[in-house]
Amino acid sequence: IGRQPLVYGNALIVGDGDGTGAVAAVADITGGINFDAVKAVLDYDPLTIDIFAAKANEDINMAQNDDDDTDLYGINANLKVGGDMNVVLEGYLFAKMDRNSTSTAQVETEKVYVPGLRVSLNPYEGLNLQAEAAYQTGSTAANETLGAYAFQTMASFALPVLKDISPVLSASYTYLSGDKNGTGDNNSAWDSMYYDQNAGRIFYNVYSFSDLKLASVALEATPMEDVTAKLSLYSLQEAKGTSNERGNEVDLDVSYAYTEDVTLGVSAGMFNSKVLGQDDTATQLLSSVKVVF
Repeated sequence: IGRQPLVYGNALIVGDGDGTGAVAAVADITGGINFDAVKAVLDYDPLTIDIFAAKANEDINMAQNDDDDTDLYGINANLKVGGDMNVVLEGYLFAKMDRNSTSTAQVETEKVYVPGLRVSLNPYEGLNLQAEAAYQTGSTAANETLGAYAFQTMASFALPVLKDISPVLSASYTYLSGDKNGTGDNNSAWDSMYYDQNAGRIFYNVYSFSDLKLASVALEATPMEDVTAKLSLYSLQEAKGTSNERGNEVDLDVSYAYTEDVTLGVSAGMFNSKVLGQDDTATQLLSSVKVVF
């Protein structure tokens, strides 16, 4: 009971307390990565079941008697099948109830139900393959019928060369449906829920996590003791179109474990955005210090 992280699978659905994937305001940074929740864990090794209820957002305007709370409920089952390929199966059902009060007389509730399944296996030494699919049903605050879906595949391979620097090659593909019609009683736009994919240093904080085709490839290595470097490439397109390119991004992240408790980091990124016929390039350079108490 209390403020705690809720992270399931690869955090495609639930992982970030403020639902943006970005860091929350400094005034309440723990609220940006955690939830105020009640959680029960049932351990039937090799099966683990989590059941939780969380207050994702609480906003009461006493002047208007508004009640704009957002509640999140879920059950997640993780089964370690094991075997030669170390198979893991994970199934879940999440529900978000977002009350949107526009006046003292009218309160509309957005209801999003998300069943999904994830599988992970290691068919070869050093190779991990994962696939996840989820569907969203329910209703929007505008009383539209929600019918959206997402799927994601991931692969990572510890290369059997240059073992002194431990190179790892990874790739992923993510599809998040968009609303093709834009009008009517049905809506097929994926609700980003509380994802925390941490992909793309720039576009991750610019675009919504919906109506998206995202392909990525990355190479990570340890060129020297306590130093880790990662080069990542991303390509984005709109899901509802056939060739609506959003842009491409390249990131370079370097971290140095100064001590067991202190890690220094530098991140450089460049994003070429192609939206509405415009061709713009954004760059950024970030430094960070992580201290573990």
